[in-house]
Amino acid sequence: MLGAHYDHLGRGESASSRDSKDGRIHPGADDNASGTAAVLAIASAFVRAAAHGPRPSRTVVFALWNGEEKGSLGAEFYVAHPQPARRIVANINLDMVGRDEDIPDPDDPRYHG
Repeated sequence: MLGAHYDHLGRGESASSRDSKDGRIHPGADDNASGTAAVLAIASAFVRAAAHGPRPSRTVVFALWNGEEKGSLGAEFYVAHPQPARRIVANINLDMVGRDEDIPDPDDPRYHG
């Protein structure tokens, strides 16, 4: 299984306090779009490769989750209702692919933990 999530905080929640209603937009391009784009690119590569040669010996599931910022709702639902309903051997989750930035404010709570 190869997956990523595609939602983000959206509008109205600050990065430091998800309960505040500050009206800021949190686009989440790196937190979400980079992993989602990578999963789509890899799925496309698998399709092209399968058209020109042998397929993988195991099923490869490509999954994009929603509700991650609200408590991993999409991933939790999949775990309770896996499709195909077979044993998952490995799961690779892509999130913030290629993130390389300086920490502008070391006291920012996003960088603790």
